[in-house]
Amino acid sequence: PVMFIRAIVSVCSLLFYTAFAAWGWTNVVSTYATGRMTQSLEIIMWPFQLMLQLGFTLMAVVTLFQLYQDIGQRPRKVSKSERVPPSGIASMRQDIT
Repeated sequence: PVMFIRAIVSVCSLLFYTAFAAWGWTNVVSTYATGRMTQSLEIIMWPFQLMLQLGFTLMAVVTLFQLYQDIGQRPRKVSKSERVPPSGIASMRQDIT
């Protein structure tokens, strides 16, 4: 169940970052084409918007890799040699106290 929830969170994040990045690229191109500047300091805006869009695009790529990792992880069976015997659990509990 935990891997399923992680996959759902990754899908939602991927959709958000991808939508924001896709919408933002058109905004950056429009700002660059019109030469829009800030009102008070007269600084060109498109480099700042470009950095923001690069960040969202990279977040979408990272989330895509995370989703791939979440889907690829499956619970594995624990072999008999890796199991802790009941007496080992009791001694571990005594070590804690």
